[in-house]
Amino acid sequence: MEWLGNWLKEVIMVVLLATFVDMLLPSRSMERYVKLVLSLLVLVTLLNPLIRIVTDDPLDKLSAAISKMDRQPGAAAPKPA
Repeated sequence: MEWLGNWLKEVIMVVLLATFVDMLLPSRSMERYVKLVLSLLVLVTLLNPLIRIVTDDPLDKLSAAISKMDRQPGAAAPKPA
């Protein structure tokens, strides 16, 4: 669940940056283009977890998660009665 917190922080920072840049625009002639670029940046940030899932090998992630669970204390099989 740590990845979710990191992802949310990243999304919030990008949205704040986009808002800040939008407020600092000196001329309205480039507003349309700047908003397009900032919107694309926010969209890529939102889709980043899906992009990582598609580009990475899911079997490697699954085997890493299973081995991590096996190494945790208390994750052993229950003792017979």
